[in-house]
Amino acid sequence: MLLQIRKVSLLLRRAKHSKTHWSQVQKKQFARDRALENFDDFYGQVYGNRWKSIRVALLSEHKYMALVNQFGDCERTVAELEADGAINLREIYAAKKRSLSGLFEERAGGDKIFKMDQRIEAFAENRERQEMERLYKEDVPEVGTREEVEAKEGGAVDFKKSLSKTLQDDKEMDFQRMIDPDFGTSALHEFIPATKLKGMEDYVPESDHYKYYSNSADFPVTIEMENNFEIPQNLDIYTYERGNCSDFKPPR
Repeated sequence: MLLQIRKVSLLLRRAKHSKTHWSQVQKKQFARDRALENFDDFYGQVYGNRWKSIRVALLSEHKYMALVNQFGDCERTVAELEADGAINLREIYAAKKRSLSGLFEERAGGDKIFKMDQRIEAFAENRERQEMERLYKEDVPEVGTREEVEAKEGGAVDFKKSLSKTLQDDKEMDFQRMIDPDFGTSALHEFIPATKLKGMEDYVPESDHYKYYSNSADFPVTIEMENNFEIPQNLDIYTYERGNCSDFKPPR
């Protein structure tokens, strides 16, 4: 007895990931991504190399500071903050100021020696130049001006005569430029193939307008550096080290 062969229908169907799948979410461009591309295109040309640091600061997590209440138990609060790893901002500023003052003193001593060497070198060059001028001063021939040399070589030039001669020599040029009407009308109906197509190469992006940006063109801003900045003794501000954005404990 022969068995009947069953027919199996094979239907091919392409599986597609849902919109919430990680592969689809990774390809999707959000409004945040488009805004960052816009900022990189615009402000990258305005701020130059500084824009990378500004961009990192804007996208970084907020870093907070703790201000000690002087009307409470400030000594216990300071001890708790220092135990958690916080640093007083006054101590950071004082340490940085001491390091900069020592660096300025070293540079000042080096600048004095460098300026003295420059003066000696300039004095030696001046003496050498004076000696060369004194030795070779008599051997220099007298040279007239450019107008005198041209007048001696070519003599006087009559511009009116040369202009009339030019017009007389080129009077036949006007007849050669005339076009016969029989040949001119037929040339207007001939097909002229295009030699160049104008398209997106003429498109000017908006970011090119920032090349003309100048922050000191009409309203110059004078920046005055503060050299002697003092933090009040009763003002205690604590923060964590650089790169640490941990939160402080809530006040009690």
